[in-house]
Amino acid sequence: TSCEPGIVTQPLSVARCIGGMDTFSVTAIGSNLTFQWYINGSALAGADSSFYILNNIALSNAGTYTCKVINTACSSTGTTSNGAVLTVNPMPVVTASGSLSFCPGSSVTLTSSASTGNQWQLNGVNIYNATNSSYTASTPGIYQVIYKNTCPTTSAPDTVINYPAPNPVITPSGTNGTVKICTGTSQIFSTNTSTGWSYQWSRNGSAISGASGTSYNAITSGSYTMTNTNSYGCTTVSAPVQLVINTPPTSVISTIGSKILCAGGYKTLYASSSDPSATFQWQYNGANITGATGSTYNAYNAGTYNVISNNGCYVTSQTLTLSSLTFPVLTSSGPTTFCQGNSATLLSSITDTTGVQYQWMRNGSYIASAQSPTYTVTDSGTYQLLIVVDSSCTATSTIETVVVLPTPKPLIVPTGGGYILNTTQVYTTYQWYWGTTTNSMVALAGKTNFSLNALVSGYYSVGVTDFNGCTGMSDPLYITVINTSGVGNVTNNNSIRIYPNPANSIVHIAAPGAVNVAISGLDGRSLLQQNDVSDIDISSLANGMYIIRISDANGNLLKADKLIKE
Repeated sequence: TSCEPGIVTQPLSVARCIGGMDTFSVTAIGSNLTFQWYINGSALAGADSSFYILNNIALSNAGTYTCKVINTACSSTGTTSNGAVLTVNPMPVVTASGSLSFCPGSSVTLTSSASTGNQWQLNGVNIYNATNSSYTASTPGIYQVIYKNTCPTTSAPDTVINYPAPNPVITPSGTNGTVKICTGTSQIFSTNTSTGWSYQWSRNGSAISGASGTSYNAITSGSYTMTNTNSYGCTTVSAPVQLVINTPPTSVISTIGSKILCAGGYKTLYASSSDPSATFQWQYNGANITGATGSTYNAYNAGTYNVISNNGCYVTSQTLTLSSLTFPVLTSSGPTTFCQGNSATLLSSITDTTGVQYQWMRNGSYIASAQSPTYTVTDSGTYQLLIVVDSSCTATSTIETVVVLPTPKPLIVPTGGGYILNTTQVYTTYQWYWGTTTNSMVALAGKTNFSLNALVSGYYSVGVTDFNGCTGMSDPLYITVINTSGVGNVTNNNSIRIYPNPANSIVHIAAPGAVNVAISGLDGRSLLQQNDVSDIDISSLANGMYIIRISDANGNLLKADKLIKE
């Protein structure tokens, strides 16, 4: 009988993952049995039991395991078990296509040593649908791949680092990325700074030679950018800023209707600019009006308004002045008391001709066609001005009283036999005139007294100045000098008689023919006038002294005399 032991149960081949465990065992028949385990034919130290335990399996544990059983009670050579193969599934190895540290916008491709069964993870979390053998990583973090075979095996971690990128910003950035300046000026652009950065200014996508500082003085329109490179070699281009160089706009401010504010009302002011892209800022009395940046503004207050137009060039409009409606005050261009034949111009303190209607009044009644801010007065009376503003409010002026003084009308009365000429009233100055005809009369030098001694036949007249400073001229009177001694008569004086004198009703005029008769007061004021008559009724006159003048059909004075009514 052989003493060799018999192996009943053979060890089994298995596949295990790194870090796992396994036990190989045999069952043998016999007594006084000893055991020895081998790997790939080499004895394993201390492996002398019917089983062999592997803890924390490593790739080096892979191989063929056998066990030799010996019966020590006889001269046994031993029985060797079947070989059991331990397959160790390797940990996947990840290789990178380049550096794991890079600038934002770049990436690295990670490749697993396993062609299948991969699941990529970022910071311990599965990446959705990332099951290929490679993965392109652009987000910083810790990447691993799980190799799914008989047991999951996770690769060693790979840390991907994104270097910080510079963040250049151009100041000023303008409105919606546009900066507007005025022709002939420049714009200084600047950028934020950091240690280790380099700078490069560009216009319209092309680098500007020598423009490598943190600021740049731009004088040409275009799109400006700043390119920054930091110490990691990362480069960022800023958002562009468009520089627009504009011609100064012309701006106009206007309103519809008058520039006068009715009580509680407002005027809408309008601004316009030669540049449609210009913005506006309204000002009141030289100060900006908060929030007033539209092309119109409703002005409720009297004062001065203007608007600033801005298209990169700031241009201030002309000033528009609004006034509150007040009672217009009347003034005169000269004295309001003057002699007849002169005039005075009344002036309104309100002179706006747009949206304002004017109506002058005399003694409370409208004066036809007197509808301007001024009115030239020639008649006595009380004057006022009514104004209507924008057909919505009215005001009446102060009253201006005008006094028109009558022109003195001296009457020459021959006395002393007809050659001494006197006036019927006292005046402040006198000037006598003489001529052979009424059209050739000239001033008599030195003849400035109340009376004149007529020495030469001809027409005589006197110019006077009254106590109001008004001047007047008498009608010409023809005097016939009868002898060289200076005695003279009014023409036809001897052939014309006035009777009765004094009279109380009818006065008869005895003359060669019908004559024109005029009766006036001693102040020169005409009271009665009848032509081509021989009698005149004076019963309507008050008792007193009058002047009666007899003229021919051509208006030549034939006789003048005092007439008494009783």
